[in-house]
Amino acid sequence: MGIYRFTTKLCGLFVSMINRIGMTAIGWKVYIINASFDTVMVLGVILFWIETRVMTLEEADKMLMDRNNLMFWISKPLSKAREVLMRVC
Repeated sequence: MGIYRFTTKLCGLFVSMINRIGMTAIGWKVYIINASFDTVMVLGVILFWIETRVMTLEEADKMLMDRNNLMFWISKPLSKAREVLMRVC
């Protein structure tokens, strides 16, 4: 929860303060920077979002609380990325 709050406050600061400075300095190119950041965020969600739709609450809890299962944390995003790329191509 702390990471979420820090991230939202930082994004709010960026939008209210830095974005205004960027618009006066480089103009419309700020929109390209914002679109690039949005693309990176979408890729992060695609690669690292853990799908728990078909699991029971107990299975999801066990999976998310098992921090020793490093292969799960490495292989899941990669397999999901492959799946998304196969759908797109």
